[in-house]
Amino acid sequence: DAKCENEDEESTEELTEESVAELRLAKIALVVWTLVSALIMLLISADAFMDDFEDTAVETFDSVVETFEELGDAFRRDHHNHHLRHQPQGGNEVGVSNYDSAANLSLHQLTEENWDDFLASKPLAFVNFGASWDPHTQRMAPEFKKLAAAAAVNHLPVAVGQVDCVEQHDLCQQHGIMAYPTNRLYENKKAVAPDYGRERTADAMHGFLRMHTEILYT
Repeated sequence: DAKCENEDEESTEELTEESVAELRLAKIALVVWTLVSALIMLLISADAFMDDFEDTAVETFDSVVETFEELGDAFRRDHHNHHLRHQPQGGNEVGVSNYDSAANLSLHQLTEENWDDFLASKPLAFVNFGASWDPHTQRMAPEFKKLAAAAAVNHLPVAVGQVDCVEQHDLCQQHGIMAYPTNRLYENKKAVAPDYGRERTADAMHGFLRMHTEILYT
């Protein structure tokens, strides 16, 4: 009996030692798994942080660029408004209805000889190609005179001129004029397509020129 008891005790001790070893291995495995999991989470967090940082940096750069663009636009608008709206002392902006006050400003009569100088005189040029015998050209003549005076008095950067295609047949042919009157805008000596097709009144044409002036300076 004593011998059996000793064997049982030895067996119990062996089992206990094996259990302790297995427990230790389990703890080590748990620690290793915890460390690996923490490392993975750290890597994921770092990647997310870099993504957020990159997005934030891009947004900040875009915001700075947008701010500078807005400042540039504001500067151009101020320069443009000063150029357009600076008025003589004692008066407001002169509209097309008050063109008599600018009667001393004549409409440019264009020929082949002065054509290039006319286009080079200002950033924009508005030309009426007509014929002296054409009734539509005749009806439009006073409106174009109003327009020329208003553009000059209101300081629009637009030269306004007209061509009599009867006298300047070659010039009109060079520019492909097929109908009278043809009203064409030039920007930096180049024709802007399509030709003007709105109302042939001084008010309408003046609005058209102001719109293109706004586009030119923005």
